[in-house]
Amino acid sequence: MNDFDPDDLGRITARAEEMLVHVEQLKNEIDVVVGRGEAADGLVRVTAGATGRLTDVTLAPGALRLDGRRLAEAVLRAAQEAHDDAARQVDAIMVGPPGDDLDAFRF
Repeated sequence: MNDFDPDDLGRITARAEEMLVHVEQLKNEIDVVVGRGEAADGLVRVTAGATGRLTDVTLAPGALRLDGRRLAEAVLRAAQEAHDDAARQVDAIMVGPPGDDLDAFRF
């Protein structure tokens, strides 16, 4: 018994191509995510990419007046905020806007 319908192959191929386009769009959106965090009343600012990798650390002149322990804590807190912000943005991209019908990509 052969249940293969040649039209199925065309539909599957078309759907796979749609999925690849969608994945590429998601990747492009994720590639530009910038998470931001700050601490010590804005004296320490950090940015992070979608993977959580830090991309910038900025210390305002007043940050250098903090003792070493407080400065380290502020950098760590700002980095964690930047990472969390980036993760929230990636989650929002992956989930999509309300009403986004991902069922169209299911076989």
